[in-house]
Amino acid sequence: MYIYILIFIVIMCLFALERAAEVKCGAYYQTSRTVANRSIMSYNKKAFRFLIIILLFISGYRADNIGTDHKTYIAAFNHIKTYGNAYFREKGYVLLNKLVIFLGGNTTTLCFLVSFMLCIGFYFYVVKYVRADYFLFSLIIFVCQPYMYIQSTFNIMRQGCAIAIVLLSIPFLLNKKWLMFSAIILLASTFHTSALVMLFLIIFRNINFDVKKIRLVASACILMNFAGAGIWPFKIADRLMGVYRRYSTYEASLLNFKPYVIAIFIVVLYFTNIYCELYQNKTEKFFVDLFLISLSCMIFCVQSDILYRVYIYIAFLAVPGATMICKNLRKKNSVIGLCFIGYYSAFYIGYIYLWYINNNTYYYPFKFVFER
Repeated sequence: MYIYILIFIVIMCLFALERAAEVKCGAYYQTSRTVANRSIMSYNKKAFRFLIIILLFISGYRADNIGTDHKTYIAAFNHIKTYGNAYFREKGYVLLNKLVIFLGGNTTTLCFLVSFMLCIGFYFYVVKYVRADYFLFSLIIFVCQPYMYIQSTFNIMRQGCAIAIVLLSIPFLLNKKWLMFSAIILLASTFHTSALVMLFLIIFRNINFDVKKIRLVASACILMNFAGAGIWPFKIADRLMGVYRRYSTYEASLLNFKPYVIAIFIVVLYFTNIYCELYQNKTEKFFVDLFLISLSCMIFCVQSDILYRVYIYIAFLAVPGATMICKNLRKKNSVIGLCFIGYYSAFYIGYIYLWYINNNTYYYPFKFVFER
């Protein structure tokens, strides 16, 4: 348990120090590149790199019993080592295992490589699209949304690799280079087939979203949640292609309760009410739209743990949108940023507490591979 608490405290303390330094230096409302601003930006970059390295070390060198599916991946690694194949079809992940075996590595090497792909992929994604004074804010989302850092490195390792590759596709999506974007998504699908869903982002990129369209999507998602439509995609796939029937029996996410989905719906409505204040240019509009659509999709996806795992791709991609909303509303309403921090903090603390009281041995007690 100590490691989860320590991660949270360290990130929050460094973030608080950064915000306090901004206020003290008078940099809070400045836009010019003053000495104070440059110093604070440098602090943000160094703190962000430091924390990414720490997170990489934690997930890369965790013990073999940490993570719900981790034992399955260890068994798959040993099966690939002996027979050259595994139970899953995705050849990219099989090749990654074979590379580790060829280099004389073991399951710890594999865990480190998977963690490296995700953490470094997220690092460069944030550096490219997020302003430096929101690097630590982005990291809070990354860590406190349990399906992002913890689950994607500790548990759903194949999907973690796929997510890291999907992050590389966004520059091509923004520039409407469909061939390169599609090629990267197809590469990601060789690690986890669910990445193919991200091809729908081509449709997203060609829609000029406005208040009415976003509200329409959010309304459709909450109506489908109330109708219990979460199993429909799997039933349709089963009827058309004879696949994915077993996914229709998966349990809903812990977040699938009506007060929560209604609250998220209200948040979307609130942001659409001040929509024009949320972005300053076309790139920011793209990420803000992605963030608002991601919230809407979550309302639908919480009905199934499998759908929620697919939603995680969008959650990763939407991180810059959350930072841009906070940045652009900061002068007018700084409480918005605090609400984001409070929401993700509650998210993280809630999950950690559930692991503790349920004595979830897949995550608690945490141990490193070198601990006895």
